[in-house]
Amino acid sequence: MKARKKDLSINVTNLILNSVVKEERRLLITYNNHIEDYEDIENSMMNLFNERRLLAVKNISSKEVMSRHVNDFYKK
Repeated sequence: MKARKKDLSINVTNLILNSVVKEERRLLITYNNHIEDYEDIENSMMNLFNERRLLAVKNISSKEVMSRHVNDFYKK
């Protein structure tokens, strides 16, 4: 569990630092802070997915797309 948590944190930190990721950065920062403070990774991941889904719906109306890098992260 600790190794998985560390890997997730590293992946999310890399996404946060990626200059291409813009809209999702706030969500990723919140998620990364939460998994560092709490042990419930699955619940944190579900919250992140829900928040991202809401952002995606909002972006549909403004015809914005989510970053490819974050999409790749979600496919893992």
